[in-house]
Amino acid sequence: MDQTTRPDPAGDDEDEDTFASELVREEGEAQIGSARPWFDPYWTTTNPALHLLAEHLIAIHDARNPRQRKRRATDAALLLRSVLALVSNAALERLQGHPEPAFRIALATPRTKLAPGIPRGQACLAKLLHTLQAAGVVSLTASPRLKGKPASPSCLFIPAAFFDPPFPAAVSRGDFGRTSDFAPIILRETFRKRDGSSERLPVPFRRTHHVRRMEEEVERINRALWTAEIGFKPDQEPSPHFHQRFLSRRFVVPRDAPGRRALDHAGRLYGGFWLNMPKERRSRLKLDGEAVAEVDFSAMMPRLAYIAAGHPPPEGDLYDIRLSGSLEGHTRAIVKKATSALLTANRPLRSFPESIDAKARKEAGITWSALRESIRRRHPLIAESFESGAGLRLQKTESDILVLALLKLLDRGITALPIHDAALVPVSRKAEAETAMEDAAEAICGRRLPLNIRVA
Repeated sequence: MDQTTRPDPAGDDEDEDTFASELVREEGEAQIGSARPWFDPYWTTTNPALHLLAEHLIAIHDARNPRQRKRRATDAALLLRSVLALVSNAALERLQGHPEPAFRIALATPRTKLAPGIPRGQACLAKLLHTLQAAGVVSLTASPRLKGKPASPSCLFIPAAFFDPPFPAAVSRGDFGRTSDFAPIILRETFRKRDGSSERLPVPFRRTHHVRRMEEEVERINRALWTAEIGFKPDQEPSPHFHQRFLSRRFVVPRDAPGRRALDHAGRLYGGFWLNMPKERRSRLKLDGEAVAEVDFSAMMPRLAYIAAGHPPPEGDLYDIRLSGSLEGHTRAIVKKATSALLTANRPLRSFPESIDAKARKEAGITWSALRESIRRRHPLIAESFESGAGLRLQKTESDILVLALLKLLDRGITALPIHDAALVPVSRKAEAETAMEDAAEAICGRRLPLNIRVA
């Protein structure tokens, strides 16, 4: 029997000196995936039984943190929000068949102004979890901090006894929603720290009419995703985290323009559980009861680079540089990753990017300098785009195209799961999806871009 969820409609990571390592880490999560989801501080619930559990947890917290005066209303609201987020995350995982969920969680309080993408009450949540750990309610394991390296997330483990008495039978997906500060649009900037490491934090930006329109577009996509029928053909692995389907567009401040607040770099959609699934598992998804087809733009980044430079993209495989007489397997994959890294980097890359691991480098049998020059010779008309930071601007165009395509698909009643430059759709609607995506590309960049269609 298929694992299928139809939510109640009433219910909610470039080189160190470039953005490449950060984007690769984020992309790596999407491609490789993780069985341990991120704790989502934006969940809340209206379920009465879960509110009783929240009150019990607050009583435990207060017993271990005695107060001489009554808590201020704003502080009480932040504590309740934190407890409801904890209860909601645990309950949603329980509904998906994960009785003892473990989450990745970042507990450090950002040292920046409140901005879209920074949940309210982060310090309150951290104190709550440490208190509940001391009481034996949850388990929290901090990752070791290495000097000069970005902070790793901690692990939050919630035992089965968390819901004691037993998990309420009346809980359903419709009991959950998002807090009002969930941000569909996020702008992040990388800051260098005194110890040599860096951290990428959300920063404020002006909510112009254009930005509000972008927010409304993402919110419309999220409403459709929340009520979509998404199924999965079971395998030997734990079931997917179906409730993680709220997306946000994530923009970045380029490192060569610190303090810049324009939303014109990056902007891809993140947050969907399918992004964290390996491709072979993703092919087991079902939409509206059907197998899925993946409709994706072919070599989109280099094609957009040609268009931005005022040249028509060449025909054929843009990753064909004839290494070792073959483009199959690892060789073509390396060329693709190297081309993406060259477009994203904002200064010359002196060695293989992190996205190409040591094993793949060895199998390719080519040095980085040779590979780099081969790609530049293959694409002389866009050579100036390489190592210039152009990739982040191209990602903005790419994401504009995909968002418009998703809206066009919604207009046709087609459920679609976005994957950066691609979309998963019901197999019977693949031809309509192809048309919608070609139309979106033509509307944004003036050309109909070629697509690949793969059926699971």
